[in-house]
Amino acid sequence: LSSALKILFHLPRPYWVIPGVRALATHPSSAFPSGHALGAVTFWGLLAAGIRRRGFTLLVATLVISIGASRIFLGVHFPSDVIAGFGFGLLILILFLALEGPVGRRVTALPLSWQILLAFAGSIALALASFVALVAIGDWQVPAAWAEAAGRPIDPLGLGDAMTAAGFFLGFAAGAAAGPRRMNICAGAWPARLLCFVLGLAVAWVIWFLPGLIIQPDPGLLAHALQYLRATATATWISYGAPAVFART
Repeated sequence: LSSALKILFHLPRPYWVIPGVRALATHPSSAFPSGHALGAVTFWGLLAAGIRRRGFTLLVATLVISIGASRIFLGVHFPSDVIAGFGFGLLILILFLALEGPVGRRVTALPLSWQILLAFAGSIALALASFVALVAIGDWQVPAAWAEAAGRPIDPLGLGDAMTAAGFFLGFAAGAAAGPRRMNICAGAWPARLLCFVLGLAVAWVIWFLPGLIIQPDPGLLAHALQYLRATATATWISYGAPAVFART
């Protein structure tokens, strides 16, 4: 969703348009809204909603604000980008918390094949949102001055992040649906659990990074499809593959 919003608004990062801004980090996508701010609110907010302890909630609020402030300090976002990211993230979080219960119960009551089909449909919807945003902006072109000021290649209309997010959605959702509801993973001493964690992380690293060596950074359909499959495979290993393997150890 963040990728679709970035394409739809296609607003510049500070160091693309203000000569005096020295960016301490760079990113090729457009600035509005801040994906880090949006992601921080949804991820940490969901944890806070689940734990429901005042001290942890205050810690989460401090962390989220710090993440947003760091994006401004790094010179990659205007304050408005971060505020918008917080706003969109909060909206998504509220909608998820309101719908997760009733919708989740209906989905989990469906046969596994239907659950996986819904996961696939959801991932396609996420990808299509960015394609629709790209169509909506018409023939808008990236100003040459932005690319010149950035000093590095920029791609405000790129679809790579959208395909990655869509693939992750499919992999995590389908993997969670296919896995047992109760699974005892590495139920041994801490050394055994640590070994499971390291091995699982290593396999995820291989699945994610090795295909990246052959996927060319071009906007072609094949590259987008490979990026989608790469993200799907990585997320499926994390949500289903690793738990299934290590549950037997």
